[in-house]
Amino acid sequence: MTQVLLISSEASTASAVAAVLSELDGFTAPVTVASLGQARLEIERQDLDLVLVDESEDHGKGLGLLRELVAMNPLLPVCFLAPRVDTELVLRAMDAGARAVLPLPPSIESYAERLRSLSAWTRQVRDQRSADSNVRVQRTGRIVAVIGAKGGVGTSMIALMAARAASGRGPTALLDFDLSSGDQASYCGLRVRHSVVDLVSVAAELGGREITEVAYPLRGGVELLPAPPAVETAEAMTETAARQILQALRYQYPQVVIDCGSAVTVTSAAALDLADEIVIVATPEVPALSSVRRLTATMDRLTIGRGTPVRMVLNRSSRHREIQAATAAKLAGLEMLAEIPDCGQRLEPTINAGTVLDLDVAPFTQAGRRIADLLLVPEETLGTPAPAPAPPPAPAPPGRRRADKPKGRRSKRTGRTGLRGRHSGEEGQASVEFAGVLVVALFLFALVLHLLFAASIAFMAQSSAQEAARQYARGASYSTAVAAASAAMPGGLQGGMHVRRSGSDTVTVTVDLPLKVPGLNSVSADATIDWEE
Repeated sequence: MTQVLLISSEASTASAVAAVLSELDGFTAPVTVASLGQARLEIERQDLDLVLVDESEDHGKGLGLLRELVAMNPLLPVCFLAPRVDTELVLRAMDAGARAVLPLPPSIESYAERLRSLSAWTRQVRDQRSADSNVRVQRTGRIVAVIGAKGGVGTSMIALMAARAASGRGPTALLDFDLSSGDQASYCGLRVRHSVVDLVSVAAELGGREITEVAYPLRGGVELLPAPPAVETAEAMTETAARQILQALRYQYPQVVIDCGSAVTVTSAAALDLADEIVIVATPEVPALSSVRRLTATMDRLTIGRGTPVRMVLNRSSRHREIQAATAAKLAGLEMLAEIPDCGQRLEPTINAGTVLDLDVAPFTQAGRRIADLLLVPEETLGTPAPAPAPPPAPAPPGRRRADKPKGRRSKRTGRTGLRGRHSGEEGQASVEFAGVLVVALFLFALVLHLLFAASIAFMAQSSAQEAARQYARGASYSTAVAAASAAMPGGLQGGMHVRRSGSDTVTVTVDLPLKVPGLNSVSADATIDWEE
């Protein structure tokens, strides 16, 4: 059945529309309201198929009401009802978002065909939305941006290794966004004819076909979108185009690695802002680590990549260096993702030959895998099943020590087994922390109980003070007033109760608390004597 909402304060219009709808098959009696606020409540309360708006509503400004309804519910057809239908009114109503303009007073001939058509359109839209909701939403790809703290730290090499490692799990795009001096094409032995700058002209409506025409397939499933060979063409790349290209790549590839170079430009800023993970490459030198601090400070100041995890890869490290990995991480203020030892002599032949993709150097491969792991969807990482627990070792024969039993390293200072001492220290710390928390919790619980007990005694002291004041008002003696106050107090508290009269109009009852807490040993209550004439 088609549910209709009528917005009209005219009783004659409401009855006439209801009479016409009653003659149409598949239509229920309309729900009639007289204001936009009531219409909103009805739209939220029930599933409506059509809305009819009377032109006379809102003091003859029914078009404004119609425009607001359409803005709030663009998929709910709204019809405009007017006593005079001409070309100008139809155009104004259509501009406001009306699906039809119907005459008043209504008639079956003028309403039947149009309302049935709109009802069918509504059902079709709902069926389409229901079908879309049942379709599995395509998972968008993840982006990791690799940027160098300064020039010459190995950013392009590490980004290429990360793309190669990621390609083992699926199609991977390597985007060279160092538009002024990108070297990814040279590392891969390519002669560039098309570059990422060629996508600027179609960035607003970028699709898979345009990306394929620019991307260069590499060995292993990596597709490279190189930087332009001519530096002057890089000026064509705008921030808007860069963001549009990155979003298109996110939907085209499940994994995207971006080589941002070593400078914060319009393109690199867009990449850092849209990336899911940011990796900064540095070397164990004070200038490079200082550049890392300046880069992160610049990102914070310009609100680039706010909330995006930032990690560091330390390249060309060595145990002979003055700055080691732990010190570098502290100086940079970042989490250390990977450490790559200095192996420049092994890289030189592959760089000169343009065969970096064939490079087989374990530290670079391991660093690339760690960066590629950042491209994993968090749900996949969390959903990885834990390895099955190892079976317990068989008991050792009496008098013999098991050969496979791990021996702890004996400390030279204490003479204790390091492995055992470490675990016992952790267990002891946990026990101390638990005991401390338990003591604090018990103290707070006891304090709350004491305060509740004091509040209840204060209430009883108030009743006793009022009873004593009532006796004084009648002219009773002090002993009589004390006896009356004691009668209003439970027997267990009468021993610590004190009654005194302050001045001529106030009686104070003080009760000592059974439990003594510093600052709260007793409670008092006052009552005013209302002297009887």
